Amino acid sequence: MNNYLENTIQNNNINFIQIYFGDKISDNIFTMTDFNRESILAKFKDNRVKQSVTKYYQAGNKIKEGKMYYKLVQIEDPDIVKDNVFTLNEDGPQAMVILANKSELPSHEFPCKLEYTLECTKSIIEIDYIETIKIKLLEEKNLLIEIVKDAYIDNTLRELETLIKELQCLFTDNSDN
Repeated sequence: MNNYLENTIQNNNINFIQIYFGDKISDNIFTMTDFNRESILAKFKDNRVKQSVTKYYQAGNKIKEGKMYYKLVQIEDPDIVKDNVFTLNEDGPQAMVILANKSELPSHEFPCKLEYTLECTKSIIEIDYIETIKIKLLEEKNLLIEIVKDAYIDNTLRELETLIKELQCLFTDNSDN
């Protein structure tokens, strides 16, 4: 996965990376794995943790999450996106990498309620691993890592590699459930 990310970060259109954990059922289906909330919180007890229940609205690629408005455009270049699911270890889940361009959106550019394609409430536990890497537990069970690309992306990728190694034991423990 590191080689994949190192090769794609040179693309100026990519400034946001999401890594979901689960299992690739087929070429078109990836199911997210449930993780033990307590194990993850215990593992990162020294990091800043924030829990929120947020209203989430989506209209195409425009998203309102709480008070944040942004546009999230997934990179669809087949040369870049192919083979974006990785096996991290034999016992654990796979990682699916989503590459995107995320940009702030003025609130007045967000569509009206009639145009929403998705409207829901999300329970999110967010752990600040480092400034550019956030660990999120969606609905207190699905693990997501979000990476913001900055000038020090090489350091961020090294930290991501360390984070994945830290999570290995949780992946193994989780497969026993």
